[in-house]
Amino acid sequence: MKVLDRKSEILNVATNLITEKGYNAVSMRDIARGMDMKAASLYNHISGKQDILSISILKVAELFTQGMNAVLELEATSTEKLTLLIHLHIDISVNHSGAMAMMRCILRASRYLNSLVFEMPTRIISELL
Repeated sequence: MKVLDRKSEILNVATNLITEKGYNAVSMRDIARGMDMKAASLYNHISGKQDILSISILKVAELFTQGMNAVLELEATSTEKLTLLIHLHIDISVNHSGAMAMMRCILRASRYLNSLVFEMPTRIISELL
C-alpha cells in the first residue's frame, strides 16, 4: 500500500473516531487500534492528533475559501450569490462531515477560532448585500 493511501486511510479512521467520540476522547492509540497497527507505526505516517486535525480542517477551509472567492467573482445578483454560498456550504458540510464534526469540537473549545469562522462568512455576506 502506498504511503499516501495509508495516510488517507489513517485520516478516515481518525475522522470517524473523532466524530463518534470527540477530539479530546480519542488518543493516537485508539486511532492505531482502528488501523490494526501499533501506535509507534502510526507516527511513520502522521505526526500526531494535531496533524490530523490540521490536515482535515485546512482541506475544508481551502474548499470554502476557493468556493467563496469563485462566487464573489461571478457576475450575478446578491441573491444569486447568496444562494450559491448556501449551496456551497451544504455541499461541503455533507461531503466532508467528519472534518466538519472535528471543526465543531475545536470551535466549542476556542472562542477565538469560533469568532474567526463566523466573522468571515458574515463579512462576505455583508459585502454581497
